[in-house]
Amino acid sequence: MGKHAYLIQAYNNFEFVEKLLAAIDDSRNDVFLHIDKKASNVDKKN
Repeated sequence: MGKHAYLIQAYNNFEFVEKLLAAIDDSRNDVFLHIDKKASNVDKKN
């Protein structure tokens, strides 16, 4: 099976985004996450 690339744009509901990232986490996948600048409640530590 080949490689896959995922582009995820997020604005809110970050608990769901975290679950989604965990589900697609694999060495064969490239994941790109864009969080909108206007998003609130973002943990900027990680």
